[in-house]
Amino acid sequence: MKPLSSGDLRAVTSDADSIGNRTVTFTVISSPRLGRLVRVNSDNSTEDISVFTQNLVNERLIVYQHVDHENTGWTAEDSFTFMTSSPPAALGPEEFRITISYEITEPGRQSRLLANTGAAVKEGDKVLIDQSNLDASNLLLKLPKSQRSSYEIWFQVTSLPHHGTIMVGERNITKEKPNFSQYIVNKFGIIYLHDDSESLADNFTFAVWPKQKSKSTTKPEADFLEEMFNITISPINDQAPELKTKGLRLKVLQGNRLVVGPENLRVEDLDSPPEEIRYMIIRNPNNGFLAMAHHPDIPVHHFTQADIDNSQVWFVQDGSPSSGVFYFSVTDGQHRPLYKLFHLDVIPISITLVNLTDLLLPQGQTTVPITNTHLKQSDRTDTEHQSAAFTAGYVKPDSHQQGGLSAEKKGP
Repeated sequence: MKPLSSGDLRAVTSDADSIGNRTVTFTVISSPRLGRLVRVNSDNSTEDISVFTQNLVNERLIVYQHVDHENTGWTAEDSFTFMTSSPPAALGPEEFRITISYEITEPGRQSRLLANTGAAVKEGDKVLIDQSNLDASNLLLKLPKSQRSSYEIWFQVTSLPHHGTIMVGERNITKEKPNFSQYIVNKFGIIYLHDDSESLADNFTFAVWPKQKSKSTTKPEADFLEEMFNITISPINDQAPELKTKGLRLKVLQGNRLVVGPENLRVEDLDSPPEEIRYMIIRNPNNGFLAMAHHPDIPVHHFTQADIDNSQVWFVQDGSPSSGVFYFSVTDGQHRPLYKLFHLDVIPISITLVNLTDLLLPQGQTTVPITNTHLKQSDRTDTEHQSAAFTAGYVKPDSHQQGGLSAEKKGP
């Protein structure tokens, strides 16, 4: 079936610009030989029609339906004759020509065969491919009618499927034995058996041609078609999540927070995306809490592998010097959960004197500044600027030690 459009058939009146409501009517006076004209109703039913308007054509509600397949051949011409009227004007008769050919491809129909629909199969299962899926018998229409009975249709698989096997009876299709006939497809069908891999699509490519019954099944050098048969595979969740991280451990500086990334915690599932791999905290950390990046102050107890992969899960250490653990489960929702313990090692903050040198006071001066050259500390933190307090103690001077320590505030 093919709808007529305004690009195929359009009539306008000479006063179309001034009067927009004039109706143009087409009246069929000679119907098509190989098909019929029908109107598509609002409920998708059809009815034969011999009178229709330009508006119906514009809305693609007038359809040519090819019905006489037996007398059509590989390519044929059809037509209908019509009159055009929009009172008081009239035009005609005119002939509308229709080309019918298996060579014509269009969106939604890329095959030149009577049927090449593809097939669907569950992961690891098999599917029967029969005449409703694969039918190249229309290739016989290329031959004169008198010769068709002495020919039959043969296929040769030129590219085997990547994720399965084609079986003809008890025999596998191989590179050495790649042929089968339309007769086999019609009577018994052929089988596609999926290899149970985590694939979502497969295909095989074939050549097809009319073969004289008395000749060998060798593919001819020319006069054959080559097409692809597509197979859609419905996945089955038969793979359990698998922990990929060795040593579930995170080292965090005391009082700090750190991202829990995929290098720390990663679970893979071949048939589940990261969004469907879900973690649940069964026992909370005893030295902090887990939080999401967008709410770093709110503890969370559920997250996904996708959250971890996108650096959205943080561990916030509570400042205590002790290391800790949390206990969690992870599942894809289909299999039994994995239960694991995750260690949280705390690196305590320490302080080290980097500089501790003698202070030289030239004779005659009463004060000298203490700078980083004389006294400087470094603490083990992950920030560049940390403040440290020094406490000055008083030591009773002897006869050779006289002086004191004072602090001067500089700046506003």
